[in-house]
Amino acid sequence: MTVSNLLNKNTSNKQLEAETLRKQLQAVLEVSESIAGVIDIDHVLSLIINQLGQTLGYKFPAIFLLDAKSENLLTAKIGVKESFEKLVKRFFRRDVHEIGFSMSEKDNILVRSVREGILLKTTDVYDFTRPFTNRLQAKIIQRALDTELMISVPLMLQNKAVCVLGASFKKSEITNDEISVLQTFANQISIAIYNAQLFSRVRQQVTELTEQAKNLSAMHELSSLAGSSLNKIKVLQGLLDQIPLKLGHLGILGGTVLMHRPNTRDLQPLVFTRTADLPKVIDMLTHGGKTITNLLSSIDDSDVLKTVFDQQKPAVFTSLHDVFPRTVSERISKVISKLGKIGSFTAFPIIAGQKVYGIVIYYLTIRQDKIDMRQSSILQVATNHIAAAVENSSLFEQIGLQYKTVEHQRKELSIANKRLQALDQTKSEFISIASHQLRTPLTVIKGYLSLVLE
Repeated sequence: MTVSNLLNKNTSNKQLEAETLRKQLQAVLEVSESIAGVIDIDHVLSLIINQLGQTLGYKFPAIFLLDAKSENLLTAKIGVKESFEKLVKRFFRRDVHEIGFSMSEKDNILVRSVREGILLKTTDVYDFTRPFTNRLQAKIIQRALDTELMISVPLMLQNKAVCVLGASFKKSEITNDEISVLQTFANQISIAIYNAQLFSRVRQQVTELTEQAKNLSAMHELSSLAGSSLNKIKVLQGLLDQIPLKLGHLGILGGTVLMHRPNTRDLQPLVFTRTADLPKVIDMLTHGGKTITNLLSSIDDSDVLKTVFDQQKPAVFTSLHDVFPRTVSERISKVISKLGKIGSFTAFPIIAGQKVYGIVIYYLTIRQDKIDMRQSSILQVATNHIAAAVENSSLFEQIGLQYKTVEHQRKELSIANKRLQALDQTKSEFISIASHQLRTPLTVIKGYLSLVLE
């Protein structure tokens, strides 16, 4: 090859590189403009991944976010074909969108990029997939990707990596200019992701505040209802009917109040929530001619009741057989849960004035492992309102009994007073008659004595 041909070839290569660089810069500009006004994190990530794959031509683009709590790299978005997803699921034994890397995995190139804050590249996909694959599996994945070079770019914000961008190329090397373009693009991505995360946090806080306001409003209404009547059954029925209406967004279907029978170790249902589905539950509980009052449950027969009533602690369980072992079989309990779309149950002690009046069982749509502190706190407050209503009605009943006692005593005193008045009248009549009967002979005697004296 002549010198002229070499010069022409070098010139042609430089022109090609310049054109490629120009297209990449143009693509970066277009991507930056497309994500500039987007504040939804999922939308931002989707735009970035699509532009990396379609516009810049990166293969297998992926973004991993650094989770502040777990300090792990968690999958945010991955752009792969369905066939590759199946391959990853086969080797990783998990969905491609559920892959994460521990920051303690020092040999993983993604983790190293975040820890060291530098761009890294490799020609061995095993540096990307460890520790989830062995070298043989990594080679199979690399062959399926049809790629030679993999890069890992930390996305920095205030000199700290907040996430990492991974991608692959079919060629074995990239130029310094391409790296500069990629790092410039990474800075744009970092800002876009930060803004989207900030908006997401603000939106989450607004959602939480809105829900808190909704819960406070519901608690206020339940509090007003708890003091609206001194009739125990009426007020408890009203509370249980309103709880799913006011707190249904927390997955609460309704509840049952079980009252303690004095001088026994038994609990007896008093009221059930009357909503669309729960009457079917009551029908199942009272099948075979039983009534609600027949659903007695001994505290000593149930570990759940011992925990709630004796230890005065809340309990979570999945079967009504756990609280009604004598009257509700496991089979019936499963049918009830399915019929009422019940995922779990939770029970709270009804405590007022150092006294346990009974327990309240709540029916939840959510599973046992999904109940969090927020729901538990709200249910505790609802139980406190029930306890206040029970205590108020009990005090009213005591006052009523005392009033009846006083009224009975007043009537007895009134009868005794009438008897005393009658006796006094009899005494007066007796004295009048006796004095009259004594006065007549004494007058005669007095006359004779007067004659004798004369």
